[in-house]
Amino acid sequence: MLDRLKNHPTSKGKPVNEYLFEKHANGEWDTIENDVIFTEPSVGVPVTYKWTLTDTGIEAANSQAAELTPDLHNRSEIVTERRTVIPADQLGLYDFVRFQVNMHGDMALALKEATIKYDVNLEQAKEIYTATEKHLYERS
Repeated sequence: MLDRLKNHPTSKGKPVNEYLFEKHANGEWDTIENDVIFTEPSVGVPVTYKWTLTDTGIEAANSQAAELTPDLHNRSEIVTERRTVIPADQLGLYDFVRFQVNMHGDMALALKEATIKYDVNLEQAKEIYTATEKHLYERS
């Protein structure tokens, strides 16, 4: 299953594995139970792409994986619905960090920029980001 995912086409036009190692040279693949995870260590919150093996195949299990492999994002309606109950300031910070990470691939820099834009400290920015990501993508 891991080989199938590594060779899966991305929204960027390259296979998953090729794209990830070009963007995140220090990243590593791991499997934990039904999850396939690609992580690049970072100061603060690591950059993580996560997919879950289900009865029907592979499913994107976090925002990074959903953006990279939108065809594997089977829960977009649930995520969209959950976004409506998150306070606007928290969702704004989350979206800002996501955008910045997509621009330059550096989670530490994205969080630092969020502290300035949203007038929070680094720990608060990390907490808001991780709590929002968890709320949006956790399986019920």
